[in-house]
Amino acid sequence: MKKDDMTCKVKTKTKTKLFGLVFIGYGVLLSLPVQAELSSHFYAISKYLFRGIPQSGGNPAIQAVVDYQWDNGSYVGSWASIVEGGQKRDVEIDVYAGHILKLKYAVVDLGFQYYGYHHVLSNKSKQEVYSGFYLGPWAVKFHLDIEDDEVLYTRLQRDFTAPWDTQLRIALGHQLNKERTLEDYSDFLVRIQKEVMDGLVAGIDYTDTLGRDNTVDYLSVFIKIDFI
Repeated sequence: MKKDDMTCKVKTKTKTKLFGLVFIGYGVLLSLPVQAELSSHFYAISKYLFRGIPQSGGNPAIQAVVDYQWDNGSYVGSWASIVEGGQKRDVEIDVYAGHILKLKYAVVDLGFQYYGYHHVLSNKSKQEVYSGFYLGPWAVKFHLDIEDDEVLYTRLQRDFTAPWDTQLRIALGHQLNKERTLEDYSDFLVRIQKEVMDGLVAGIDYTDTLGRDNTVDYLSVFIKIDFI
């Protein structure tokens, strides 16, 4: 057996065990005597960008999310989107689990997320652990890729209430790759959104990406529909 093949099998087993243990643990929570709330949303977006990087080849994408959250702060969920790789369509299905801690002056969110691609991008699947710290309208988030690349993505954001009952978000993110197998870069987001009717939100995003081969910016529009 080749060394690379052996390494691949070890990684796959480790990934499967970690992924399984997380969701077995959260499955146990289903039996706990606490109340839970189910929510789901549907998105239609003109361009799907993930941390400033296009994921749908500049084409529109349909997305959906389902969340299940307990009163004790624990939650699980799944998120799906159409993506594009090599001029071929694919489906991204992510699953995540975490726990929200409400402290005296801040809120802390700790969790695990698996990004799954199922066709042409299947080799891009990865796992992350994340933490978020929220203090009023401010938030800082850390996402650590626990695969070999050891990529840390940090995001600082601030939410504002704007005129005409609109919401404004300004965010700055930075990717740092310890092993230098991926480019370090920064991305900047300005989002304006408004609830046009009960359960329907429309918005527009401006995204600028710095530090990659080419500095690029994108303008995209989206609608969000609450089902539950």
